[in-house]
Amino acid sequence: MVKAGGVFMFHRRIRFIKTTLLSIAGVLLISSAHAAEEYYAPLVKHPVHVYFGDPHLHTSISMDAGAWGNKLGLGPAYRFARGAEVTSSSGLQAKLSQPLDWVVIADHSDGYGFFPRLLAQDPYIMEQPEGRRWFEESTKGGNAGQRKAADDMIKMFSQGEFPYKVNSPEMLGPVWEDVITAAEEYNDPGEFTAFIAYEWTSFYKGNNLHRVVIFRDDADKTKQTIPYTMTDSPDPEDLWEALEVYEQTTGGRVLASPHNGNLSNGEMFAEVTLMAGNRSTRPM
Repeated sequence: MVKAGGVFMFHRRIRFIKTTLLSIAGVLLISSAHAAEEYYAPLVKHPVHVYFGDPHLHTSISMDAGAWGNKLGLGPAYRFARGAEVTSSSGLQAKLSQPLDWVVIADHSDGYGFFPRLLAQDPYIMEQPEGRRWFEESTKGGNAGQRKAADDMIKMFSQGEFPYKVNSPEMLGPVWEDVITAAEEYNDPGEFTAFIAYEWTSFYKGNNLHRVVIFRDDADKTKQTIPYTMTDSPDPEDLWEALEVYEQTTGGRVLASPHNGNLSNGEMFAEVTLMAGNRSTRPM
């Protein structure tokens, strides 16, 4: 029994070896045929390093973030991203477990820097009754007053009833200068990248069509433009055209990244353009 079984197992092994050798030979023949065709993948240098960062960060410059309680401006935001301990808006100490490699501070271009000016009691803001009321609610009304002021501001702004021309070049320009200056100050080539950026805040018929606009360039080029706003146009195609003009004029590079498309009611993914036409002929 043992001997017979051993012979049986021996023959099975012989058949297995023969089958295996034939399979290997077949693979070699197929491989040789492919080699004869000289088929190969093109040599491409792929990135080999991974860098971690935040692609979308708001400071007190954004009307909504500022109105809802964010008291931290550009300096604390950059220091926090680079690993420093900062005092949060709630008074608690906050620090990342590991510094970021890069950050995109992209505050809303609509209402750019309005809330810090309100808290500073800027004469232009305080001359209107709404400004005085919002200041009182935001500074003396507690959380409820702050929320009331925030909701009122955002509602009036979205309905075109805001009493200030916050998107005028005169108001946008100085804030944009501060944004560029801060990014240049905290940018450390090879160690930390501070992208110059903003968020275009299109809110067409209640649909969110926001884009985070990120520049590859430094102050020399970005100072030649100012952030695009809803006052300019709510249409993404108009934003793209403005960014194309920027690139052609300055030789710079800029990216418009879709943001919060889940709040666009499908408009960010529509098959036609916002106003009319076939979107399939244009990039997203």
